[in-house]
Amino acid sequence: MRQGNAGYLKYQDTSTGHLVAEHRTKLGACRAMTQNRHNAVIHLGHQNGVVSLWTPNLPHPAVQLLAHLGPVVSLTVDPSTGGRYMASSGADGSVKIWDCRNWKGAVREWTSRGGGGELEWSAKGALAVATGGSVNVCLCSCFFKHMKMIYSA
Repeated sequence: MRQGNAGYLKYQDTSTGHLVAEHRTKLGACRAMTQNRHNAVIHLGHQNGVVSLWTPNLPHPAVQLLAHLGPVVSLTVDPSTGGRYMASSGADGSVKIWDCRNWKGAVREWTSRGGGGELEWSAKGALAVATGGSVNVCLCSCFFKHMKMIYSA
């Protein structure tokens, strides 16, 4: 898979090198991309704040939502919950947790210092947020009702 500045998402078979599918996102340049390892859905974060979810057999996004008011900087999917939750960060410094089973709104959201940063979820459910030269690691429990800071540097 790859996504270019022209706004095309391309699926390529790595064993044969043949192009399997090509989708025009119509959302401009992509700034963030991740894959849900549990269902193989591709999550794209665009410069207009939209997050779109793609599969190779659909010519349109399976889900499209306005996640941030500015560009999406980073996306990650929680492997500890079977891919149920997605985290996104925007250039405005906001970090949002989304429930992938229903897209009614962010489950949790907060603003990080230093603007938009990189996100990564560990296999045990700890979310790392790297912004402005610092790293904060939060342990999310009880379906995000409680978040405990376990590391800050």
